Amino acid sequence: RGLGRTMLHHTENELKKKGSSKVCLTFIENPGKSSFKHILEQNNWSSNFDYYVGYSSVDNFLNTPRPNLLDYQRKLAIKIGDNYEISSFDSLADYERGIIKEKQKYDYNYQRYDPFFEEELIEPINSLILRCNNNIAGWLTTHRIASDIIRYTRMFVDPDFQPLSRSILMLLKAIELQVQSQEKIPKATFIVNSENTQMIKFTKKRLMPYLDALRKSWYVEKSLG
Repeated sequence: RGLGRTMLHHTENELKKKGSSKVCLTFIENPGKSSFKHILEQNNWSSNFDYYVGYSSVDNFLNTPRPNLLDYQRKLAIKIGDNYEISSFDSLADYERGIIKEKQKYDYNYQRYDPFFEEELIEPINSLILRCNNNIAGWLTTHRIASDIIRYTRMFVDPDFQPLSRSILMLLKAIELQVQSQEKIPKATFIVNSENTQMIKFTKKRLMPYLDALRKSWYVEKSLG
């Protein structure tokens, strides 16, 4: 009935009166209901696909027939090498924390995938540290964002210790720990940035059978000049 378009125009006019030169927002696409994005595009908002948002549950992993992701995890673990070790994030020593903090001063990836983001909410059940020859090689941090939901927040392996399979091994280990946890936290969510083509490919190939939904998040903006 045109209510959304009317509210959008009103918001734009009010912001323009207050001196704003540009307006921007992000939203998660609802499959089958694309009217909001259509309204924005009709009114000269530019849009860019920002990232995927995935939603899953422990039940999906328990009820999917074998072979499943946990079997795949065991196959990867055989190939990782004896010099690699995956440990609980709680095992991070003070001197290792200091090394990471020092690298964050000049390394963009260490800044972008900050393992200490929302540290007070880090989930001890399945947040992990990857070491190689006793050196920090990467991490995966998760956060309890609700009593029944774990968010898989930061996953990073230093380029010196790639390939991708080492990241995936941490992810699968974290999933396994959540599935087997005594606390029985039933739900999980995660995002994959649009430029991370390898992880998008893995998500669609390996994770899709276990997902309740995989939705696109859009970044949109408009000049008010």
